[in-house]
Amino acid sequence: MKKIVFLILTITLMSVLVLPVLAGEHATTSTSTPPAWGLKKKTAETTDWACVKTAVAKRESAVFSAYSIKSDAIKVALNNKKAALNEAYGKTDSKERIKARIKAWADYKLAVKNTNKVYRDAVNAAWKQYKTDRKACKLNVEMEPVGLELSL
Repeated sequence: MKKIVFLILTITLMSVLVLPVLAGEHATTSTSTPPAWGLKKKTAETTDWACVKTAVAKRESAVFSAYSIKSDAIKVALNNKKAALNEAYGKTDSKERIKARIKAWADYKLAVKNTNKVYRDAVNAAWKQYKTDRKACKLNVEMEPVGLELSL
């Protein structure tokens, strides 16, 4: 019982003394400067914004196309799996049925894996081309977040 009381008191004391100190280290003031990323002032004056607009449209079209292709390929894989499982469950021999089920799922998994790789490669190629196009537009961005496309 004494150990439990001691432990509770220790945790309470730590939270009362340590947490305010830690919170103070991360506090920000209203006069803090924003992070130093984004456009440099000199770059903003020399950038060809019409060129940037075209480069972004080209990138987004490529990403859209890649996602559309991925979606269609996944639909085909799902239909193939459905047909293979339907055929597998129609077999009367249990060993053949098990083998057919395992093959149906393995084929589906491989199709999805290959589809995702093709999608990732296409999106990465679109972003790589965009970065090249962006340089031609004289857009020098120190930090630009890469889209969430690869998480889809």
